[in-house]
Amino acid sequence: MTFQGTLPVVLTLSKNAILKPIWIPLDLRFGVTNEFEVFVSHTYPGASPAMGGGLCLGGTSRGCEKAYNNAMLGGQYSILKASGLELAGLLALDMRRFTGPMHMGVDVGVAAKYVAGPVSVKLVPQVSIGLNKRSEGNKENLVVPLQIAVQAAQPIAVFLDTGIGGEFSHFSDRYAVPVGIGASYLAMHGLDAGLEFYLPMALAPSAIPSELKGFNNRALMLFASWRSQ
Repeated sequence: MTFQGTLPVVLTLSKNAILKPIWIPLDLRFGVTNEFEVFVSHTYPGASPAMGGGLCLGGTSRGCEKAYNNAMLGGQYSILKASGLELAGLLALDMRRFTGPMHMGVDVGVAAKYVAGPVSVKLVPQVSIGLNKRSEGNKENLVVPLQIAVQAAQPIAVFLDTGIGGEFSHFSDRYAVPVGIGASYLAMHGLDAGLEFYLPMALAPSAIPSELKGFNNRALMLFASWRSQ
């Protein structure tokens, strides 16, 4: 069995909300076999960890509804590995919020990754289906995250996170295109450290309030990731 743990610390830097709040969306992954992986995640479906989630520091006065109010339990099964291309099926139980009230969903998707020399491209289209409280807005979302990474030097990689996502209903009025730019450094065998500057709604339609999009909504993520192999 293999193990990978990622500890991100997300610092909110939005306009009029500096460090309101600070998030720790811990991610734990266990490789049961060469093809099957199970995970516990605290990010939102299809989003960079820089979006937040998981442990929220600062209390209600600094933007935390609860100290801990979401988690995702899931698995990923590899169905193809050939010529630099890997495809995997993804299924997860998404506890979008534990209380206030509880919202639950199930996420179904495909993870595709292609590696050619120093460049890798990862695309993970997912559909997130609300299981309860649907009359309160806990419905379907479509997310299509895209990451492009380049091994700039032997220990350093740079990457771009983007894509598109939003609610199925009124998608054209509620979609968001995030943009994140980051870098990771191989500190030692199995241990990476890095950072990412992230705009959750770099592009969004006019129906989204201006304070929630563009450069007004921003975050900085610092992270460390350790893997057993």
